[in-house]
This record gives sequence, C-alpha cells and structure tokens, in this order.
Amino acid sequence: MGHEQGSLRNFCQLSLAGFKSVQDEVSEEVQSHLRLMSFGMDMENMMSTRWERISYMIENFVSTHPNGYFWILSIFTLILMLILGLFWFYARVSPTSKREQASESLGVAAVSTVAGNATAATTTDTELSDGEQYGLAVWQVFQVIAAGGVDDSIVEPAQIMIYTLILLTGLIVFAILIGMITDSFQSYVESMSEGKTKVPISNHTLILGWNEATLRVVCQLALIRRQYQMQNETCVRTIFWWRRVSPSTPVADAPIVLMNNQKTKIEMQQEINEALSEAGISKKRTRVGRDIICRVGDPCSVTDLQRVGVHRAKAILLKMTEADREEFQINEGNVCNAKTLRALLALRVALFTSDKPPAWEDLRIVAHLERPSKELGAIQLGEAQGGRPILHVQEMSAFVNSLMFTCVCQPGLAFALLELLSFGGNAFRLRRVVDFPNKGQNIVGKSLREVKMMWENAAVLGVVQDGIHAVGVLPEQGLAVPQDRIIGPLDRIIFICQTSSPMEAKTGTFPEITGKIDHALSPEWKAVNILVCGWRREWDCAARFGKRLRETCSELAPRSRLKFLCMKTSEGEGSFQALMESIMQDDPNLVPEVQEGSIFEWKYNEIRISYTQGNAANYKDLEGLIRRKTYDKAVILSTMADCDLPPMSRDSRILSIMLHLRHLQMTYKKPPIHVIGENALDSTSVLAMGPSSRDTHCSTADLPDFVNVQAIYACALCQSLAYPRLQPHMSQLFSKDPGTPSLRLIDALSVLPAGCYPWGSVVLYVPKTSLDPSDVLIGIRKNSGPVTLVPMLSEEVNFEKGDKLMVISRSLSKFDQEQKLADSSASKEISSRASLAWRPESPYDMSLPGRPVDEP
Repeated sequence: MGHEQGSLRNFCQLSLAGFKSVQDEVSEEVQSHLRLMSFGMDMENMMSTRWERISYMIENFVSTHPNGYFWILSIFTLILMLILGLFWFYARVSPTSKREQASESLGVAAVSTVAGNATAATTTDTELSDGEQYGLAVWQVFQVIAAGGVDDSIVEPAQIMIYTLILLTGLIVFAILIGMITDSFQSYVESMSEGKTKVPISNHTLILGWNEATLRVVCQLALIRRQYQMQNETCVRTIFWWRRVSPSTPVADAPIVLMNNQKTKIEMQQEINEALSEAGISKKRTRVGRDIICRVGDPCSVTDLQRVGVHRAKAILLKMTEADREEFQINEGNVCNAKTLRALLALRVALFTSDKPPAWEDLRIVAHLERPSKELGAIQLGEAQGGRPILHVQEMSAFVNSLMFTCVCQPGLAFALLELLSFGGNAFRLRRVVDFPNKGQNIVGKSLREVKMMWENAAVLGVVQDGIHAVGVLPEQGLAVPQDRIIGPLDRIIFICQTSSPMEAKTGTFPEITGKIDHALSPEWKAVNILVCGWRREWDCAARFGKRLRETCSELAPRSRLKFLCMKTSEGEGSFQALMESIMQDDPNLVPEVQEGSIFEWKYNEIRISYTQGNAANYKDLEGLIRRKTYDKAVILSTMADCDLPPMSRDSRILSIMLHLRHLQMTYKKPPIHVIGENALDSTSVLAMGPSSRDTHCSTADLPDFVNVQAIYACALCQSLAYPRLQPHMSQLFSKDPGTPSLRLIDALSVLPAGCYPWGSVVLYVPKTSLDPSDVLIGIRKNSGPVTLVPMLSEEVNFEKGDKLMVISRSLSKFDQEQKLADSSASKEISSRASLAWRPESPYDMSLPGRPVDEP
C-alpha cells in the first residue's frame, strides 16, 4: 500500500512538472504572439499554409507559361485517371466478380460447343494479366470522364460508388475545361473588340492619333478611293483587268488603318460610320472593318507601331495635336508639339530597325502641327528619289490665318479653296505623263498652252519634273508656269479635275471673243475699315505678327484702317504696344502715331493700325466701337489671348459675336458688315446669322464668309499625303512672296466684255488681257454666290456685273505694283543724286551709297 502511494505521489509530481513546462511553453508562445501583434503583425498571416505555397507556385507557373492553366488541368486529370483506375481495377477483380465471370465464361463455352462453332473462342477478363486489366480499367475510366457513358452491368456497391466518383470527377474536370475555353475565347473576343490585335497587311495608309479633323481626313481618303474605284467599275475594265486605270497616288487603293489611345475601337467605328454616311460614301466601296481598320494603341510606343505594320505602310499621317495641347499645358507652355516629337522618334526607330526595309520610294509621312517647331528639323527620315523628303511637316495655323485675311479683300475665296482641296469634286491632281493613255505619247513634246485645250473637264495648272524637288521659287516648275513650257516624259502634270483621268475635249476650236471691255463696270479699289475680334497665340511672336500685318496691308487699298479688339494689355511686357515696338525694329515701314502722349495707333505705309483692349464677346466692349465708327468688314477669330477654348465653346463665341454685330447694326442703323469667321464644327456655318441691312427672316446674303478650319486642315493634309511632290507648290499659294503663285478673284468684266461665251473661248481669251500671260483660269464665282470650278470647255457661261473669275497667277498685286513703281522711282532719284554728288576724290563708292570705301 505504501509503495502504491509513493508511486502515485511520484506520478502526480511528474504530471505537475509536465503541466508546468507545457504551461510555460504556451505562455511563451502567447507572449511572443502578443509581441508580434504589438508591432502590427499577425501570427496567422505570417505563417504560410501548404495551399498558399501551392497557389504561389501555380501563379508563378501561369505567369511564366501563357497556357499554364491547361497544363495544370491536364496533369491533374491524368493523376485522377491513374488513381481512379486503380480503384476501379480492385473493384472489378473482387472474388464475387471473379466467380460470376468464370461461370459466365463456362456457360458461353458450352453453348459454343453445342452449336458446333469450334473456331469461335470467348476471351474473358480472367484470361488477361493484372497489368492488362489495369490498363483496361484506366481506359474505361477515361471513356467515362470523356463521354459520360452508362453501363447497366455495374451492380456491385463498390463499383457503383467508384463509378459515381468517376462521373463527378468528369463533370468537374470538363466544367473547368469548358470554363477555361470560354474565358480564353472571351478574352480573345475582348482583345478584338479592344483593338489590340495585329494588322498583317501591307501598303496601307496609317493615321496615328486623333483630333478634331480626323473624321474629315478619313472621309477625304474614302472619297479618293471611291473615285479610283468608279473609274474601274466599267464592264470592260472589270473583265479585262489590264485595261484598268492605275491610281495617281498609292493612297487611292490602300486600306486605311487608324491607331490611337484616346478612343475605343467601338467609338471610332461608330463615329466613322456616321461620318461616311453623312458624306454619302457607300459601304460597298468603303466599309469599316474591311477597308477601314481601327486599333487601340499608343502612337509613341514602338511595339504598338510594329503591331499596326508601320514598316509596311506607304502613307503615314500623325495627328497628335490634342495630345500636344495637353503636354503644352502640363509644361506651362515650355514644350511645344511634345507628343508629335515623341511619336516621330518612335516612328524612326520602328522604320530603321525593321527586318524588312520599308518602301522608301513611295513612303510619305505627314505630321500635323498646331504650333511651329524648330526641333523637327533635327529628325531626319531620309529622302526619296529626286530629293523628295519623306517627312513633311505642316503647321496649319499660318495657312488658315493667311486665308482669313485674304478673304477680307476677296470674299468667297475660302469656299473656293476648300472646293479645290477636297477630293469630293474638282480638286488638285498630280499624275505622271507616262501614266496617261498611250503612255502620254500625245502629250510629250507639246506646250502647256496646247495641252490645256486637250481635256474637256480639266484645267492644267502647271508641271513638276521628276528628280527636282522645289525648295524655293522655280520659274519652270510648279503652278502658273510659262505657257510655252514643253512637257517631257519625266514630268508630272498638275491639273484640276474630278478624277485623275480627264476626258478628251469634244472640239478643238472655239469662237473668238470680240467686243470692247467696259472698264466702267469694274469695281473701284476702295479703302475699307476692318475690325479684328480675337487674338492668336502665335501672334505673340513679333516675326509672325509682323508678317501677318505686312501681308494684310499689301492687299488693302490706301487709307484703309485695321482695328484690333482683344484681351491683350495695352502697356507692359507682352502688351500690344511692346509687340508693335518689336516689329518696328525690323520693319521701317511701320511707324507710330502719338495721340495724347501714348501710342495707340500705328501706320504701315498708307494703312492705319489701332488697338483697343476688350472682349469682343462682351456686348458693351463691342458697342463702344460700333457706335463711334462704321466698319465695312469684321474678322472674327474664335481664339483668345488669355485662354484656350474647346471647339464647341469657340464656335459658340463666334455665334455670339455675330449676333452682337447684327443687333448693334440694326440699333445704330449701320450699313451691313461683311463677316469673315472660322468654325470648328460644320453646323456652325448653318446656324450663323451675320449682320444685314434687310429685315428678313432668311437671306443668303446674311450668311458670313466662313473658313471651315477643320475641313481645310483635313483637305490640305490629305493633299500632302496623296501628292507630296505637290505640297511645296500648294504652300506657295499663301506665302505672298514675290514670284510665288497665288489664288485670286478678279472682276470678270475687267478682262473680257459682258456676254455669253463658251468656257473654252474664255480660257483662250483671258491670258491675253490679264496681267500675266501665264495666269491660269480655273473657275467662276457668280454675283449671286455659287462657285463653279472647271466648267466644260463647251459649256456656255454668261458673264454679268459682279461676277468674279478665279485665277492662279504669279503677277504682283495692286499694292505690290505700286510699291515696285515707288521703289523704282525712289532708287532712280537716289541714283541721280549720287551721280551728281560724286567726284573722283570722293571717299564713297557708288555701289554702296553713303558707305566709305575702306569701311569694313
């Protein structure tokens, strides 16, 4: 008994010691856990479970292998097949099954013997080895998993349970497989909807970026495609393909690919479909998804550029002005055209690192700029044959500014120019001589004077020779060249026509125009008062604003006035006065006039220039000017000096100012004002109501002379994209430099008598009476308003008072002629004075009057 009590006492002591040690261990673990929690750590989160480690390995495997999920599912299914096959094998070879199979085999053998079929033998599972039976079991498991078949012979409980497990496994495996296939297919469909797939085509036109003029660019490209397709849709050319007309530009038969990261693929397709429908372009000829492909990507990414086949394209247009505007604001106006520069650099890398070299001879790249940039001169993309640069940079603001102020003296010129640039009708064309019928044999060796009468529906403007790229003014190249210029086989003819294949003239002779020109019917060159509402940011540069003043004043009659109303300050740094002082340092023709001790008015030759600070959209600011003075013309700019406005706001500002002018004109009984405005939205020109002296609800004379900025941008860019050799000659139309061609509207009755004549007779008669025999007649603007470009040579045209002829001429304007005469007389006077003052001992050289000979 004592021994048992001692044993019990020892056992209790050991138990208490063990419990105490366990308690100490638990307390230490709890304390460590509390210490970890005090540092913001959770013990459970720090411990990695086995499933977390497996998930980690699976995630890494899937990240490394794109088809990792399929590999995991295949391995998992194979393991299940092996395990379940083993279970099925043991379930089938149970003792009961073996006895039943043996009796069945004996019964079958007996029946076969009685029937006398000695050659037939029945093979049972008992005759197979264990390995073969296992393989058969695995095969049956695969059949159940793959096909879900049902076997009525399975009656054993173990077999039923395993068979059910196999069916559930098959359902789960195939459910996972179907889900993975569905997700894969859905992701593929989403990638196609997102526009992230590759574009495996060649010789296409690529448009990078998106701005306000992109839809118009697509429509212009679709129009030139339609014209080329219509030429080859005849039965003869459809069957006999070798008789089809070749395109005058690679753009005419190329698919169009757009890529930007500003819109989704669905948005681009919807907007393009609506634009094509409004332009009347049939889906049979140009369809979105077949001929127009939309993709989403970054034009500044080399990978995205390669994905849309930039190295296989023949024409590339960069329209990154909206992205440039955002970068300009982010960098506080210190970086201009940042996105365009980056896209060009990425384009350069993609082209020069391509395995297959691009088609350099036909490649043309056009970059649309919102502001001038000197940095682009450092990006070299090479030259094509003949010195034609592959990269063409177009800063369009100067183009539109020049056009708006030219419309001051020549109303309707903006609409005429838009018609010439648009591929929807008669437009500029450029075609090699050898691409005309009979390889141009009936053209080579003839003069321009002879060729311009060969086509019924075309006006020949000039010629460009292959291998010569115009850098400056070339008398034998470009527009309005001498009419005795002989055409050679290497020339390209510049003409205006609806298609690139003009129709032969119906007759070669036209009656001569006789009669006396009545100069009394010609309008006088009168002085006008012009009000300029708004301001351009690029005019903050003294050189650009000075050039705009010189070009505008050269078109105005003496004693005209030019009034600026904008938000620029009148004094201080960046003011209008400081800008004019900077211009006066470089141009001595601009002189100040002092009024009450401050300079508020300047004089450029005979034109007076003044300035008033104010907002033209403010009725009171505008009323103060209209009440005190009568203005003949108003140039309304949608831009302001102190802020940037979106397109809708800019056009709303234009409409508001026009209604202010209309109300003020009616209130103060002022004569009608001719308004020259700009619009970013097509609907603005329809909604606008300009000043009018007639109290009518609707009148065509009330409509202002609108410059559709975005439409002109789109048409000019497409012209440069289609005919890069023509681009430098077209840019000369608004350069105002001496010797460059210009588009003008001249009074019809100042160069021919009133009456009705065939257009061919007018084409032959006008160069004899105009300022320059090289002037090219391209159309007529009737006094009632409509413009007709390139009438048929046999068409009868009636000329009345107020009609205008549209000509392209290299002759000087009236102001330039007077300046030339004045400079000539002044130089003669200086020369005569110098000859009288000259003596042999004089220290002055007559070649440089007023400068000593030995002066460095």
